[in-house]
Amino acid sequence: EPQLTLLNKRLAVTKKLLLDSPPSTITLQIKSLPTDEKMKAELDRLSQQLEIDNIYLYQKTQNNVLYTIMLYGEFAQRSEALTALQNLPTSIKNNKPYLRTFAGINKDIEQTQ
Repeated sequence: EPQLTLLNKRLAVTKKLLLDSPPSTITLQIKSLPTDEKMKAELDRLSQQLEIDNIYLYQKTQNNVLYTIMLYGEFAQRSEALTALQNLPTSIKNNKPYLRTFAGINKDIEQTQ
């Protein structure tokens, strides 16, 4: 199933990125969805709007549901992240994306292990 491969590939890339990058690195959180068929369709749609190499994913469990959190880009400076945020397609901006640091994401992941 190609979507599953895409999902797993991006999860692996993200895991490595989070380990290798400074905790102060900033990314944009685009969406958080329960990990199901709808989420995979959303990832597909997202990969048509944004370059897949800049889409990062991590998962966490909340109330016994596994969520996939979709992130976009990695930025050293807050100003770069804000510019990227402004330049997102409107359909993505409608989800109210916001800035996150890798430090915060790592903490989020640790809490659900």
